[in-house]
Amino acid sequence: MTSEFALTGAGGGGAMMIRKPDSAPVLYDFFVDTPPRTGKEELDFFGMEVDFGDSSQIFHIGKGSAAVPGTLLGLVIIQEQFGVLPLPIVMEPAIKLAQEGYVLNTKQSYNFKLL
Repeated sequence: MTSEFALTGAGGGGAMMIRKPDSAPVLYDFFVDTPPRTGKEELDFFGMEVDFGDSSQIFHIGKGSAAVPGTLLGLVIIQEQFGVLPLPIVMEPAIKLAQEGYVLNTKQSYNFKLL
């Protein structure tokens, strides 16, 4: 799987293509899902430029940018269907980090402050 995990995280969405030997590839789409709109309310959605030093990028923010994340559910489903280890074993490192905490490195801290 490829992602910008530092910029999206578990609260985002994504896609993964899996191919087992002697099988056709399967694409899993677990992108975010946005709630339906009536069209009557004003959309709180606007661009904000983030300066990365040597380049900049527009990120869209506001209530209109909120969505239901799909990453965790997508990865759990894929792990259930294709994983070799049981989910509790796969989750052990994440559980340990959640319990004990983690000190961000310089780049992670920079991205966190920036975004």
